[in-house]
Amino acid sequence: LREFYPMVNLPINEQTTSIKYQTSALESMAVESISEIEATKKGKTNLNSYKSILDLKEKQVLVTLYRKSFLDSATASKDMEVVSSQMLYIMKDKNGNSNTQKADSVWASLQNIKSDSEINAFFTKETDEQGRKPVAGLVEPQCMNCSKENILKDIFSEAHEKNITGQFFKKEINKDIFIYRILEIKKIKKDDFGAYVKKKYKDIISKAKEYATKATEEEKKLAEYYLRDEVQIGKETDMIVQRNTNDFENNLWLDQFKRIIVESKFEFSKELQDLFDGKLTAIPDFKDTSVLYTDAGKDFMYKDLRAEYNKINLKKKTVTANDIFSFFQTAYLPIALMKDRKEVLALKTSEKFESGITSWKKKICWSLLVEELENGIVLPDEKQLKDIYEAGRQTTYLKQDPTNPNKRDPMSFSEAKPQILEEIRNSKLKSEIQRYAEKLKSEYKLKLFPEKLKPDSL
Repeated sequence: LREFYPMVNLPINEQTTSIKYQTSALESMAVESISEIEATKKGKTNLNSYKSILDLKEKQVLVTLYRKSFLDSATASKDMEVVSSQMLYIMKDKNGNSNTQKADSVWASLQNIKSDSEINAFFTKETDEQGRKPVAGLVEPQCMNCSKENILKDIFSEAHEKNITGQFFKKEINKDIFIYRILEIKKIKKDDFGAYVKKKYKDIISKAKEYATKATEEEKKLAEYYLRDEVQIGKETDMIVQRNTNDFENNLWLDQFKRIIVESKFEFSKELQDLFDGKLTAIPDFKDTSVLYTDAGKDFMYKDLRAEYNKINLKKKTVTANDIFSFFQTAYLPIALMKDRKEVLALKTSEKFESGITSWKKKICWSLLVEELENGIVLPDEKQLKDIYEAGRQTTYLKQDPTNPNKRDPMSFSEAKPQILEEIRNSKLKSEIQRYAEKLKSEYKLKLFPEKLKPDSL
């Protein structure tokens, strides 16, 4: 169980460590263990598809372990740069123009206000952002070296780059004007970020409570967001912390990945490079002979990518260019870039690698058994499909009217047919999987002992 949670990216919290949740996880692991025995009996582990998927997963596990090893080291040595701030929002006028008259007036007034209490009262009165009136424009802590795209990060960038606190700055974005000051700039270790955010949230909530005691009934409604159930606020705070720490790690890894690309001497095609750089918004129409990259003088073509994808694809749905390219970006390319690096290969003797592969062998066996179930599904004939289509033509099988975004028109039968088939296949497969899992548990006399588990603890 302790290995299972991080392996499937399950957070360890009050909900996921309940006895019910742990028992469910334990049952999933048990069924996968049984499926490996069953698949071996049926000769599934001798199939080329099993060997191809396992080969891919072995390389993926090595890359994943290297990424984790790198991030453990990088986050220990590099801090998150966090700002706590206060912001006054001046909305563009009804004609879509900047309200410079109000901005100039607010700016001039602020030069004559010195105490924090007076500034707080002024921000509450003048900001056009109704939701921040109860908290005097206070903004939850923002990580400045986490997400690449963040409007608040853009607003606070000048003061942050100059490392100035307490001084007012002005920023205009899309005709809206923001007057702000950074109250604190702090460098924080990733593991300490959550505690810092929660402390600052308490300060913000305290400010909202103070506002609510003096506000009119109408004004109190503005503070409701901050005065909700503490458990709900806590969950939302945890989500914010998780999102920021994930962004922080992703940025560190992206920088490292770019360094690995440079060191590898891979030469990407112009189309591929433009796609990576965001100059193209859609995947180009690659031909089989289109070269994606050159490595040590050897061309890797689109047909080579399709061949690699087909080796591991067990799904029956129609394969799209997006499916293939997603496989290239998330699985194939990282492996191709890192497979020969000494620090990656060294991880092959680790216990974590062995544990990861042991788990993946079971998952692959289960997938192959599910594939067998899917192959046995009998789909309706043409007449039955048309009957299903007619029953849902006016309510289910609809498409947007190209001339009116608020109107939806019935699809033709040929347009709806793939959707109907997919829905039926998925529904039948779900039932077959449940039936088969119960059959395996019965045949192998599976017994679970939830009394051995501890709530809120692994």
